[in-house]
Amino acid sequence: MKNLIVTADDYGVFPSVNQGVKDAIKNGKVNSVACISNYKDSVKNVKDLMNEFGDRIEIGCHLTISSGEALTVQNHDAFCYGKVFRPFSNLNIDAIEEVPELLEKELRAQIEVFKDNQIP
Repeated sequence: MKNLIVTADDYGVFPSVNQGVKDAIKNGKVNSVACISNYKDSVKNVKDLMNEFGDRIEIGCHLTISSGEALTVQNHDAFCYGKVFRPFSNLNIDAIEEVPELLEKELRAQIEVFKDNQIP
């Protein structure tokens, strides 16, 4: 038997996206959700999703360096303006590649947000 994993992306940020993802799950179109952890209500939104759908979905952590606020990196020109990540169209990849330890620290922090809140 073949399995198809269909993942909805960017859950946890905007109410309209969250509702669209929930509708897709209810209609059997999605069985995996990539959730962003670095927005104000992300953890609450993901826990609500888990409570509503339980084992019907798999949850993953959508890592980002171009959306929302950085959790560990601040005022670093390669990554952000203040605490806010540079938009995707303005990423400074060459500068980011020069500081891989900062990139790893940030991405690990995004994962830890979910782990610390018992989100598998």
